[in-house]
Amino acid sequence: MQRVILVKKDFKVKGGLEKYTQELARHFLQKGCQVILLTGCKTTLLTPNSPVVRRPCRGPHCLQLWLFDRRCRRWLQKNKQPDDIVLGLDRTSWQ
Repeated sequence: MQRVILVKKDFKVKGGLEKYTQELARHFLQKGCQVILLTGCKTTLLTPNSPVVRRPCRGPHCLQLWLFDRRCRRWLQKNKQPDDIVLGLDRTSWQ
């Protein structure tokens, strides 16, 4: 099964990019992919059967961005499989 990892630092239910992210996840799921959300928020659910991996960051905004970037990179180094698709919907230095 193909895994798709969506990276979105802030995931608020009412935002436009968040709705777009949910639609992307839904379409990937319909195609038989496993979808994982990598986020810095306390989001509990992207779509049914989609795990959410939290990398929370506190502090000034610029520090939060740097910490999120670093924590996501570490998580991907440990957990990403060679055929995974990583789709970033936020600013990170490694995209």
